[in-house]
Amino acid sequence: MAEKKNRGPVDVFMQRESVNAIMHALNCFIIADPENIWAKYAAYLMQKITRYGRTFRYNDTDSAVVYFYEDEAAMLIKLLSLFINVTDEPKNGYYSLIENRTQKKQESMEES
Repeated sequence: MAEKKNRGPVDVFMQRESVNAIMHALNCFIIADPENIWAKYAAYLMQKITRYGRTFRYNDTDSAVVYFYEDEAAMLIKLLSLFINVTDEPKNGYYSLIENRTQKKQESMEES
């Protein structure tokens, strides 16, 4: 197995609407149960976005950039996927796209 390397910060660029949607989703965890571990992660990420996010204009669009470390970016993705599963019925079929690709890759490796 390959050695895991720490690659440092990950730049996350977002438009105004995305920032508002992400902050809303994170805030919902805090409102639902402030003592929950997910709410604590959400509060940490909200604080990070608020403190370290930088706004700018790109192609006449309000945008922001936040520098996350890999584990923070992974936690943001995990929290957003939990939020989507709770607030919206997940759409079917997307997992099978990954599953099919994995099976094809394994089959081609076995044939080699």
